[in-house]
Amino acid sequence: LKNPGLLPPQRTALQSRFDGGLLRAYGEAFSQLFEFTPEVMKLAHSVLHSGGPLLGVHVRHLPAHRLSWAVLENTTVAAVLKAAEELSADDRCRIAIASEESASVERLSAAVAHKCHVVTIPRRSDDALNPFASDHGAYSGITFMAELYLLSLCTVVFAVGGSSSAELVLALTLQHRGHQAFLCHVDATCSNVTSTPYNLIISGLRRLSRLVDRQNAATACG
Repeated sequence: LKNPGLLPPQRTALQSRFDGGLLRAYGEAFSQLFEFTPEVMKLAHSVLHSGGPLLGVHVRHLPAHRLSWAVLENTTVAAVLKAAEELSADDRCRIAIASEESASVERLSAAVAHKCHVVTIPRRSDDALNPFASDHGAYSGITFMAELYLLSLCTVVFAVGGSSSAELVLALTLQHRGHQAFLCHVDATCSNVTSTPYNLIISGLRRLSRLVDRQNAATACG
């Protein structure tokens, strides 16, 4: 926007792109530069069915947050169930569950199944051949791409801060006007980042990191 070479129409177009915050701009730019393959979209749509509001949960298990995994999972579950109750008066709500850990998908699914229909992407064994598997879990190939696309269709998404995948999940959700995104923390709270400036989101991620460091230090001393 500070480029003096921009023409007024270009400056106006860029300004409107950022009016909804950098996360939304990121999601819109990503979708214009890249597109999901037909195979990925088919995989996601194959698990969907007609129903009420579609909500999403994305939990990334960072090694540095190991002692907080249970807290983060419980926090996202509580938040998404509360949102489901507010958005749907019946049991027709749908909750998409995504994580790089199969055990986490099973735990989260069991925790919300009494309220809503659970939507998950089937685990693909060929994902284990993905060269990034050691860093991002066994399911970081087409399974992850299908989860990204599925979560982008959700009206409301809850994600755990601290990872680039969570950032992309929120960005792809917010590219759709009217959708909402929440960042969940180890202090059992979730912040609405739908229209939050990106610098405040980064501040929230640093806050998460400090809380985890303090918790890890306390555990080590005890």
